[in-house]
Amino acid sequence: MIILRHEYSCDRHRPPPPGRDPEARPGAGGPLAGGAGRAPPRPGLPRRAADALARRPRPRARQDRDGVRPPGLRRSRRRGGGAGLWRAARREGGPGLRPLRRPGRLARRPEDPPGPGAPGGPRPGRGPDARGRRDDRGRRHHLRGHDRRRRRDEPGRPPPCAAPARRPPPPRAPRRLSRRGNPVGAPEEGDRIVTRVAVLGATGYSGGELCALLARHPGVELVAAFASPGGKGVPFGRLHPSLGGRPGPDAVPFDLGACLAAGADVVLLATPNETSAEVVPALLSAGVKVVDLSGSFRLRDAAAYPACYGFAHPAPGLLAEAVYGLPELTDGPSPGARLVANPGCYPTSVLLALAPLRRLVDFEKPVVCDSKSGVSGAGKKADLGYSFSELSANFKAYAVTGHRHEPEMRQELGLPPEAPFSFVPHLLPVYRGILSTIHVSFVHPVSAAEVSEAYEAAYRAAPFVSVRPPGDLPELRDVAGTPRAEIGFVLLGGGTRGVLVSVIDNLLKGAASQAVQNLNRLCGLDETEGLS
Repeated sequence: MIILRHEYSCDRHRPPPPGRDPEARPGAGGPLAGGAGRAPPRPGLPRRAADALARRPRPRARQDRDGVRPPGLRRSRRRGGGAGLWRAARREGGPGLRPLRRPGRLARRPEDPPGPGAPGGPRPGRGPDARGRRDDRGRRHHLRGHDRRRRRDEPGRPPPCAAPARRPPPPRAPRRLSRRGNPVGAPEEGDRIVTRVAVLGATGYSGGELCALLARHPGVELVAAFASPGGKGVPFGRLHPSLGGRPGPDAVPFDLGACLAAGADVVLLATPNETSAEVVPALLSAGVKVVDLSGSFRLRDAAAYPACYGFAHPAPGLLAEAVYGLPELTDGPSPGARLVANPGCYPTSVLLALAPLRRLVDFEKPVVCDSKSGVSGAGKKADLGYSFSELSANFKAYAVTGHRHEPEMRQELGLPPEAPFSFVPHLLPVYRGILSTIHVSFVHPVSAAEVSEAYEAAYRAAPFVSVRPPGDLPELRDVAGTPRAEIGFVLLGGGTRGVLVSVIDNLLKGAASQAVQNLNRLCGLDETEGLS
């Protein structure tokens, strides 16, 4: 409206055309009779019957009924009539007036052709030029990616009902694997040798943890999983809670031929003691390396097995070859080793706290190891003593007269049989974890700094063992679900006695994660590979 008023204001200063009254308004031409005073009808528009009657004009703004402007009011600058007359004049396009840009819709005259949508006329959006208009609209917006019709009509494009052609995936470079410890072909620069591993005893607690760790290990490929002989098959996703939805080999009943046919470089055994003692010689004969989590090859004296494990060892010649795999305290297995004996869970917790202090502890005086373990250390076996009814809200000691792990501790500490060393295990009403409390006497009064220095020298390069400041004792929850061990100590009697506290996760640092540490060393990998 502002633009129209501006245009009119400009037009009224133009000189009037010849024969026209400069004061005449559009449509205001003469007497009222016969409809004079109104804009002449447009050609083709039907007139209403009432338009032929004389009407009294309506007073304009600032006028009374007689057309007189009250005194004191200024004449409006607008020279025309109402908005309706002004728009009618603009539609006529009179001299000095431009027609409206978008004129109103006109009524169809009898001689006009039928318009779109009218009876007998073309349908909206149809006709010979409708396709061109749609294509033009698609071309105008082709950069926006919204015109499906244009893309559909491109030459060479399949019809809409056809499935889109999939681009073939790019060819993947094959993984360079090793077989029996030797690479397949000559490895190129930057290639990484992937060790093929199999797990025997995958359906147990420790075996399930092994599968979970190996499935995420970047340097190995889990090619097979077996239940213990006589066991049932289990889908891979049910071996451990973290394996749900992850691809991997299902655990099947063990068969030596199937195990060898899998082409594993290393087999990890999480099987009962007698089973490992029978299977290991056959695997070694086939050129497969072994990491054994059972106690079948921990003791170097074959005569100790009937008393400790209840069977005569079938392969005593391999006891001297087996490497005791406690990486923080021993040199550990080298890539040239064939057989690794993984330490037990109780010996791991006791030895990590006691072995670095061997030159300070007086082993001629009683050394008491009081260890408490979660029930998962007993494995998956039906026994009344490990049932929920016996363990819930209960705490008890067992195997007080002699536990099978005590000879292992004495062997690694270098203690003679007559040394006053005692080990008493306890069952906690928890699922996992071991806390060992060790009471010792020192050969001379020691300071806290001296004890801390001994631990620091032993574990300076150990990534999974941490020693706390004096008086700060660890708890089970500090290490549950981790491959770490934590140690704390307190000095008593002016430094003549001490209490050492060690905590580990019995299923990880006491079994599975420690086996992965040994596997890494056996394959020449970093010790923390797959565990950090």
